[in-house]
Amino acid sequence: MAFGFRRRVVNFNLVCNMNSNIFWWIVTIMVSPLAAQTVFPGPAGTTGSTAIAKDSAAFVNWANGHSSYLPGADVDATWRTPAKAYGKATGIASDIVCLGNGGSLTMYFPLPIADGAGADFALFENAFSDTFLELAFVEVSSNGVHFFRFPTTSLTPSAVGPFGAVEAEEIDGFAGKYRAGFGTPFDLAVLPAHALLDRQNIRYVRIIDIIGDGSAKDQAGRSIYDPTPTVGSGGFDLEAIGVLHQNASPSIAIMQSGLQAQGFFLKWESNPGSSYRVETSTTLTIWQAVETLQGSAGVSTEKFFPVGADARRFWRVVRPWQEIFLIFAISFLSEIAHVRRMSHTSGPIFQGCIPALMTPCFENGEINYDALVATGRQLIDQGMRGVVYCGSMGDWPLLTDEQRMKGVELLVQADIPTVVGTGAQNGRSAAALAAHAREVGADGLMVIPRVLSRGLSPVAQRHHFSEILKAGGDLPAVIYNSPYYGFETKADLFFSLRAEFPSLVGFKEFGGAKSLSYAAEFITSQDPSVILMAGVDTQVYHGFVNCGATGAITGVGNALPKEILRYVELCESAAKGNLQDRRYALELSEALTVLSTFDEGPDLVLFYKELMVLEGHEAYRYHINSYDSLSASQRMYLHQQHALFRAWWAAWDGK
Repeated sequence: MAFGFRRRVVNFNLVCNMNSNIFWWIVTIMVSPLAAQTVFPGPAGTTGSTAIAKDSAAFVNWANGHSSYLPGADVDATWRTPAKAYGKATGIASDIVCLGNGGSLTMYFPLPIADGAGADFALFENAFSDTFLELAFVEVSSNGVHFFRFPTTSLTPSAVGPFGAVEAEEIDGFAGKYRAGFGTPFDLAVLPAHALLDRQNIRYVRIIDIIGDGSAKDQAGRSIYDPTPTVGSGGFDLEAIGVLHQNASPSIAIMQSGLQAQGFFLKWESNPGSSYRVETSTTLTIWQAVETLQGSAGVSTEKFFPVGADARRFWRVVRPWQEIFLIFAISFLSEIAHVRRMSHTSGPIFQGCIPALMTPCFENGEINYDALVATGRQLIDQGMRGVVYCGSMGDWPLLTDEQRMKGVELLVQADIPTVVGTGAQNGRSAAALAAHAREVGADGLMVIPRVLSRGLSPVAQRHHFSEILKAGGDLPAVIYNSPYYGFETKADLFFSLRAEFPSLVGFKEFGGAKSLSYAAEFITSQDPSVILMAGVDTQVYHGFVNCGATGAITGVGNALPKEILRYVELCESAAKGNLQDRRYALELSEALTVLSTFDEGPDLVLFYKELMVLEGHEAYRYHINSYDSLSASQRMYLHQQHALFRAWWAAWDGK
């Protein structure tokens, strides 16, 4: 039986029972230029079309703000105004913001989109016909950090040129399916369930332009084609986003909270003009109003509240018209750091898997502390032992001491077990960072060698290490051995320091297989109580199985936490003699080879921030120095390797 329309014909009976890989191979072979496969709903106005007219009474609200705009190439300044996508769709071709080729725009919804019956929101583009369709991926997020992409299908068989035709019947899941004045609907119910996705509380919709030359792929790995190239106003043109189902009574989302000197800091998502009452209690039964605040312009409200040092208090934010709140507890301020440190999971911090956090930032290079804390919290929730902040991955040389200390404080206040990197060019600065880590309740120190001035001198390094360890007091510490710092700590220096400072409990080895083997032979074998941490992603298996490592500090694990946690678990089991897990560990190690090797190069932060973006962490798109970026070929290589690994992981039986 033939199933055709317009340009191509496919013999449906022949292919419908095949597996997906064979199916698409047969479709490619049997394509005919005479007719088109009728798979998905057609253009606006045709039978079965899902297009929604701009004047439909079904819309209950419209996007009226944005949180991020990253224009791609080939877009003139005239079309770079995100506010043109605010409010109701007009159908006017010039009333748009242009994403540019490969650009993105994240729209914000103070009243969240909610999952209801059928479609929940619709995107409007300014296509001038039913076949000139510029396409984009669509992603949603509840927290602005983790985004989830709608599944897509593209059956367009080949490149279409700058003004070629894309048939609506051959695409699904993309923004831009319908001509101007008609919205493309999206149903939140099609997204797989995930702990970080609240379908009743979607506050962010991100649109990512697709460069339609076939380099972008749909969910099945098929090439995506749309009119390419376009210039001046290149890429997807967003006119509006209409909301079909809305959560009119969302819970209050707390963005940041924690102790500061003699007080408590709160920051929560808010709507301009809405009232919020902050209340406190010592009993959880009787609440006393502290202050009523109006929602600030923008998307959040923040406030510092002084608190007496001897007070135990609980805090909540309340809408006066609705008892929706979040409660916070404060213990005795003079004891809080000690209590927090003692309350973490029993046992040493230096074991298991610990990701070295990168520093997320805004487009202007300022640190995005909210994203830093959110990432740390999510990694801990997924099973990481703790986090390192301000090692090489954290770009410590690019940060001021004040910025570093603030990041540490916020992580500790969020009850995230935190190891602090002490990198500095002089001992006084490094010691101050260590003392601060101890004072605020961090869990450990990663002691980084002195760099540049006398960096090759063992005597100078001993004094440098001593200053740090003395300032850190009883905080457990490991020395960070890395060729990038130009100094290798040998056994004699390590044990000389350990004899004076019992807090020096171990060694993080970043120097590769030979350095790990040296550490095992001359340091941990000399004293079995010394901890060895595998410090480079390419040597995790060697570290655990051949060198007796008890933990790993990872870079790639920021973006692939589930996969790296499984890897460490397999390596631990392999080290105990489990042959099946040994085979699995080697298989996973081989599959991770390229992504792990990025950890060894000078562009490791650039690669892993891009990998974070690929995994849905938009906050890692920018760098502290705006000119720091991967080349086009590096980015393409990473994207290809990421796709290969993801395909391998999906089919692997060792998960």
